Amino acid sequence: MHTKGPWNVRSNIEKSGDDYWRYPFWVDASHGLPIADVRGVSDTEANAHLIAAAPDMLEALEGSYKTIQLLLSSAPGIEIGMGLGLEIVGTKEGMTKAIRKAKGE
Repeated sequence: MHTKGPWNVRSNIEKSGDDYWRYPFWVDASHGLPIADVRGVSDTEANAHLIAAAPDMLEALEGSYKTIQLLLSSAPGIEIGMGLGLEIVGTKEGMTKAIRKAKGE
């Protein structure tokens, strides 16, 4: 299980010296415990925001997955008889992989 969100992006951009270059951005949980130090030469801030959004994205993905499950269970012929059904099944499989990856499974 991951640390509950929300997660926040923090920065020591206003600082100068070695700290800036080592950890210009980090992500912490709402209670202040660190989640990740984000390092890099480019796109560091964007990566930090992506990491911070992870709990919200996982929650949204799990909700969407449940909706697709409900749709497929209420219309079983949709998987075979419709091109859209195949798209939904493919999306469901991609969602399953992403959820498992996020949970370390």
